[in-house]
Amino acid sequence: MREPQSYRSAVALPCNQGGCDGGTSPRTTRILLVGYRGTGKSTVGRSLAAALNWSFVDCDEEVERLAGQSIAHIFAHEGEEGFREREAVVLRSVCQQRDCVIATGGGVILRESNRLLLRQSGWVVWLRAAPETILRRLEEDPTTPARRPALTGQSGLAEICTLLVQRTPLYAAVADQVVDTDQLSPQAVVAAILTAWSGGT
Repeated sequence: MREPQSYRSAVALPCNQGGCDGGTSPRTTRILLVGYRGTGKSTVGRSLAAALNWSFVDCDEEVERLAGQSIAHIFAHEGEEGFREREAVVLRSVCQQRDCVIATGGGVILRESNRLLLRQSGWVVWLRAAPETILRRLEEDPTTPARRPALTGQSGLAEICTLLVQRTPLYAAVADQVVDTDQLSPQAVVAAILTAWSGGT
């Protein structure tokens, strides 16, 4: 398992395509953002795409667009497995695009095939935040009830902590870079990503 470092200790990490250390630029034609919901993937992704003059895709939004219904509705009628299948189809599609920033869903890393695709498709950035920060952000987001169904039968902080225990090793397995977003503005997160992606130049 790849063990990425926190941006607070080191910005640039070796590229998972190989040969990107030693001062060589890890630039790719795709930057993929992974992380738990509420860590800033959509906000950062839009700003990052604008900075690069690239396109931006939010995978959750694309699932909803293609399904013609909300994520909560998909969960209610197809279950989590139905949603995960739709999510995987979208990921395969958007990973064909070039010059694109892709914000993935929080659980996309649960499938091994998705993790392999992420590692093969570009520069993967894990946006990370403390459970308390995530809870606050979700409570402040008016779209949370419709976009983010409960996954464990728990609520609030308990669910976040439970899922982070499960998912943290999986995020780490695909990440080229980690940025802790608790104390950083979206602009600062974008700057950190660009510094690493451009090889520190």
